[in-house]
Amino acid sequence: MAVHGKTPTTIETLAPRLAMDFEMITVSDKAHKIFRLLDMWLALIKNRKSLKFVLIDTYSTSAYFYAKTCGFLCRKLNLAYIPFLHGGGLPTKFVSDLSASKKYLQGASVIVSPSGYLQNAVAKQFALQATVIPNFIDIQIYPFLKRSALNPLRIFWLRSLHKTYQPHLAVEVLRHLADLGMDAQLTMVGPEKDDSAASCKQLAKDLDLQDKITFTGRLDKAAWIALSATHNLFLNTSAVDNTPVSIMEAMALGMPVVTTKVGGIPYLFEDGKEGIMLEEQEAKVMATAILDLVNSPQKVENLSLAARRKAESWNWDVIRQLWINVLNG
Repeated sequence: MAVHGKTPTTIETLAPRLAMDFEMITVSDKAHKIFRLLDMWLALIKNRKSLKFVLIDTYSTSAYFYAKTCGFLCRKLNLAYIPFLHGGGLPTKFVSDLSASKKYLQGASVIVSPSGYLQNAVAKQFALQATVIPNFIDIQIYPFLKRSALNPLRIFWLRSLHKTYQPHLAVEVLRHLADLGMDAQLTMVGPEKDDSAASCKQLAKDLDLQDKITFTGRLDKAAWIALSATHNLFLNTSAVDNTPVSIMEAMALGMPVVTTKVGGIPYLFEDGKEGIMLEEQEAKVMATAILDLVNSPQKVENLSLAARRKAESWNWDVIRQLWINVLNG
């Protein structure tokens, strides 16, 4: 069961792959929240006799409501369901909605998490075991380009422009790099989700960075992959996260990653070997880490090569078998 939005949900990308091995029914594409919920419930009722599993995308935003209510109906209909956990805010959501969360997860046939981060959260809060199945990518659509020299510095940022991902921090990092005398440019790719885009553009103006930042808005995958070829470093500034596919994609492309160390990111790659993680969510700290890479082209090359190797372990051919094991179990 997928929640339709501007950015495809995991189920929306996963379902066509699973449909190669299993018969799949996906819902819902309704924009209105009530109609969306009704569509989900009606699909469960209509197909209750033929369903082996109900796979429920489970996010930590307001969409968590759909997950737990669909889980409730599955229990009433005696349907086996699998919560597929996403969102770095889920541990907080579990605590704030403890009773409903406990019923939702305890009633599941299997709990799936894309990382050890949420696996550990489920074990700690509810003493339940979650199976880790990483998010997947198609490695062949990400042309590898080995990076080494970062001067001139071309930074790529790829997320929804939303306060959760702190896009303003990327702008502030650029200001610090400029103050350090770096020839740096920043490209920010992603749809507008709140007022963050407007505030970032104003901040860029206030910091006299208008000629150093490009805001592209949302681009399709082929377009931003092509654009990324002219960039040599990936910056992630999330305040809350799980295992962002954008970082996985950047690693597949060979861009060294500098990111905040939040949520499930520490479970995604090895710090210092496959990318750089920073505890401090401060522009000056991030700029200093980037400057260190600028001064260490061999380190950049090592990160680039190791990132690609890591990304190859997320290819669909590998992840497909993990899903087959769970759904045939």
